[in-house]
Amino acid sequence: MKKLLTFGSLLVALGLLLQFQSCTKEELPSPTVEAPLPPSEGILALSGQPCQSPANNPVVNYTPGTTVVNIITVIDPVTGLSSNRKFRLYVPSTYNNEAYYPLVYMFHGRNQNGLRMEERTTWKALAEANGFIVVFPKALRYPINGQLMSHWNTPALAGQVPPGTALFDDVHFFREMNKAIGQTLRINCSRIYTCGFSNGAHFNKKRLRIEASDIIAATSGAGNIGDAAIRLPLTGIQRPHFEVCGTRDNLTIDLCTQQGNPLTELPLGPGAINNTPCVRDRMNQLRQGMELEMMNTITTGTHPNGRRFTDITFNTSTVGQHTEYKFRMIEDLTHKVPSSNNNFNPDYIAFFWLWLSQWEL
Repeated sequence: MKKLLTFGSLLVALGLLLQFQSCTKEELPSPTVEAPLPPSEGILALSGQPCQSPANNPVVNYTPGTTVVNIITVIDPVTGLSSNRKFRLYVPSTYNNEAYYPLVYMFHGRNQNGLRMEERTTWKALAEANGFIVVFPKALRYPINGQLMSHWNTPALAGQVPPGTALFDDVHFFREMNKAIGQTLRINCSRIYTCGFSNGAHFNKKRLRIEASDIIAATSGAGNIGDAAIRLPLTGIQRPHFEVCGTRDNLTIDLCTQQGNPLTELPLGPGAINNTPCVRDRMNQLRQGMELEMMNTITTGTHPNGRRFTDITFNTSTVGQHTEYKFRMIEDLTHKVPSSNNNFNPDYIAFFWLWLSQWEL
């Protein structure tokens, strides 16, 4: 059976061998460095059971070590209309028929596409180095503000398009895409993860977390904070969620201003976060939707390049489930994917993977 790198060697390879410092004061500490939490059972192993036996006739196309564009036809369960849905699939060059592979989906932001996420994140390099499969799906385009824009079907979409516009169910697309991949490749169905940026992050936590927690082990995202409503998963299963936002995220700053909380910059310190309603209240809405106690753990620190951060983690379930909501505010991050491929350091794609890989169904 193929083994992954040890956790220590993976961190050294990524240049992320750091350590935490906890602090509850508003004044951030002098420079310290962070160590991502290790997976609960050591580094992720390519073991487990497949979601289903791969078909003799593959449903999707793939070439190990190369990104392959796939198109599947999906019949929408609500409108009855068909659409050709596109996704970019990367299978590591070491893929073989002796292991079951974790699967990560990366959802782009509004008016973006899968290629942009492939090029501006390091998900593909991490998949190759760590032996997992990564998918970059593409949203459909809708008439928004007088132009056609790609947009995931989140709760906000109906209010942005002209009345009568047919909206396609992207959760159904996700399930059909996941089924097609599982019919072709050896997928470890206990380790299917999602990540998203901006509109893709909203889709993760407002739709997939609610409607697909039966097949997703954990969700993550960047470019927004919490939720505007309390949403409980339809399956009753609470999955962990990790999200990051930057103090210079202009879209979130504008949202705060619209809500009567004008800001020029989002707060970084834990006390300031708690005293900023548009940040605190959205975090609490998501926390309540995840059925977590208000009790939390605060961690602050500084990356080796001097960029500071604050973590607020809720992990005490009110319904006895093993889950958590982890929020991180990052100094000077604007509304962009926090990846070295997108001119941002440290590379948070590596942090997402290390956090996601702790969890399994």
